[in-house]
Amino acid sequence: MVGTAGDRLLSEFGVRLGLPELAFDDNLSLLAFDGMEVEIEHRPNQRIFFISAELAQLSRQMPAVVLGRLMELNFVSVMVGVGAIALDPSNGTLSLAARFPIARATVDDLSDFIKDFIDQLEGLKALLARPAFLSADSTVTVPAPGRDDDLGILGMIRV
Repeated sequence: MVGTAGDRLLSEFGVRLGLPELAFDDNLSLLAFDGMEVEIEHRPNQRIFFISAELAQLSRQMPAVVLGRLMELNFVSVMVGVGAIALDPSNGTLSLAARFPIARATVDDLSDFIKDFIDQLEGLKALLARPAFLSADSTVTVPAPGRDDDLGILGMIRV
């Protein structure tokens, strides 16, 4: 039987996805959407799901201008409310992470949030795949918060 509100919410989400056995294993669940892995960590004491996904592997020696772009991109991501970008300096892993409050959340709320998270993830991955974004020698305009069909919830960038 499913225990906490978070366990029940993930179980209902699994049913909606056609995965009726979906459950946490040591408070973690890993899902794949269109080849993108999304980790959902249940933090019952905080009553949240901590949702994260890897965006890219970056060089540990990034030029300051590129780090500045990443900071601007992080600001945009936070402002649209879908998460924050984090860089692990020990290995160059760039991730998107978000908190989802589970108190009073419905499966529709979680589904919508995961959809927006995936849209943001896809947009950020597309942006980071553009060679000009990670080049110190190029001019890049980081998008303003908003929506764009090519980059999901992220917005638009001109390279």
